[in-house]
Amino acid sequence: MSSIHIEEDIPQNEIDMQILINSSYLCGQVYDMPIDVYVKLEDDIKYITIEGSDTLINWYDNASFLFRKNDIHRGFYRYARYCMEEYNLLNELNDVNVSKIVITGHSLGAACVVIVLAELCKDFNKDVVREVVLFGCPHVGGRRFMNRFQEKVLNNPDLNIKCSSLKNGEDIVCNNPPNIFGYTKSEPLIYLNPMTNENTKQKGKNGILDHMIDQYSKTLIAYQKNEKKLPPKKINDQNSKKTKKIVQTFLYAAVAYKAVKKIM
Repeated sequence: MSSIHIEEDIPQNEIDMQILINSSYLCGQVYDMPIDVYVKLEDDIKYITIEGSDTLINWYDNASFLFRKNDIHRGFYRYARYCMEEYNLLNELNDVNVSKIVITGHSLGAACVVIVLAELCKDFNKDVVREVVLFGCPHVGGRRFMNRFQEKVLNNPDLNIKCSSLKNGEDIVCNNPPNIFGYTKSEPLIYLNPMTNENTKQKGKNGILDHMIDQYSKTLIAYQKNEKKLPPKKINDQNSKKTKKIVQTFLYAAVAYKAVKKIM
């Protein structure tokens, strides 16, 4: 399959700011619920929110990055298949009784959203309006999966799916699993600046704090309050330096190894 070209800079974000903020709130709320998928109707918009990591099984899924299925992170794929079957996501995504459907997720939940779209898109009702909001989405698969996802989902004119994938500040998860293991970014990113508001400022750079979903909410609210436009989408992480990437690679590998060892 030939590689799909994406421009380095994409002029504008296509999803309304209030939908982005609502999605961030829902991604935070689902962590406090005894479910993995939360469906909510608000102003005739149906939000489908997939929860991120909150159990030992989820962390085991995160740590299973050394193996891929269909060029997809095996742990992420396992969680996505569970959500699709347990919560009948195809029916939820084909609902014709609402004005639009927004599917969103944070961290592992965002990775799950990407896989769900790739797996189910061939059975989508083309008349349904769908928007996708991803917060702190990790690398889901390799280049073959990236090409497949862009062709079948992002660049599919029949589906016309709008996607906003956001990275807040130095969020470390967006750069992992590392490229050295054959992973790559599947979708263009919007790089949020967490320094847009006094309430979000912090000393130095913190890739873990920036990954927290409440930090995403604060940053988006700051953009809205200051009436600032979001930056254009970019396909590459221009802020990451080579040395920093190497350090992050070993850190991620060490954390994942310890997590698997502890569980097993």
